[in-house]
Amino acid sequence: MYFPFINAKQFDLDALCELDVKHYDNVIPVIIPANVTNCKKNIAKLISKNIHFVLVLNFGKKRFPDIKQITEHFINDALKNYQNFSIAYVIRKETEKLEIANYIQSFPTLKKSLIHGFEFDDRQFLKSLSTIEYNIFLADLVDSSYIEQVSNNNSVLINDGFLKQSRNVDYPPKNIFKTNISDYHSKNALGFGDFTIIGNNDTTGFAAFSVALHLTVINHSSIFIYHFVSDDKDGQSEIARKYNDALTELVDFVDTNKIFTTTGISGFQDSYKSGHYPGLGIPKKWSIKNHIEQISNHISIL
Repeated sequence: MYFPFINAKQFDLDALCELDVKHYDNVIPVIIPANVTNCKKNIAKLISKNIHFVLVLNFGKKRFPDIKQITEHFINDALKNYQNFSIAYVIRKETEKLEIANYIQSFPTLKKSLIHGFEFDDRQFLKSLSTIEYNIFLADLVDSSYIEQVSNNNSVLINDGFLKQSRNVDYPPKNIFKTNISDYHSKNALGFGDFTIIGNNDTTGFAAFSVALHLTVINHSSIFIYHFVSDDKDGQSEIARKYNDALTELVDFVDTNKIFTTTGISGFQDSYKSGHYPGLGIPKKWSIKNHIEQISNHISIL
């Protein structure tokens, strides 16, 4: 099973809402609420399709809703009459045993998971928590021995496989995407996941000097991210033209290579045919959709 982490901003959640429901046979999204209003609106769309997801209570990103807000606006409101979801609590360096114990006792009717972003000292205590649905490990932050000592045959291994660059112009033509897609079963895990083509450090910066479009391609169980990048010689202007330059390279690549066609790729192709510049949020959505659809398709044919 594939667990993509989604920072629930507008276009990220739009990507989930637009996926064909068949993909959710292989996909359980882990949703990190980014705000209240937009996230509630889009979660309502997921509810209408009866999609199962995990809602993170305390991912700790600045300006994101805290546990109190998530409880008030989601658990006790938008999700009040919905059963097909579970909640997850993040363990960090500063997390205390009492906090975890209180979390286990809270929300008695909901399934609960733990997200391990740090190696908690009392491993025996964590091992004793038999009601935890998923032990989700940020595998770049904890080692394999910790996973073995804490898990109750319910591990999910998450990698931040996207090699984010500070400048778009610095992206190489392609790079391999770190993942456990081919070996999570051999590591006695129930699933694997990632932060899609966004990465765990999703920050909003200044206007870009160049446009970068990211395309996920799977080849023999190895995941690659291809980067199609415009020039930056015109500074922060001519963004529509730069988008078209990067888009032309992406569509040419798709047309000349054997790639499973997703609705994400179709979005890029339709944009190329129309010549319309949709802004940069919608291409981001197409890249996320393509990433999830490529992985879902690969799981289906294994």
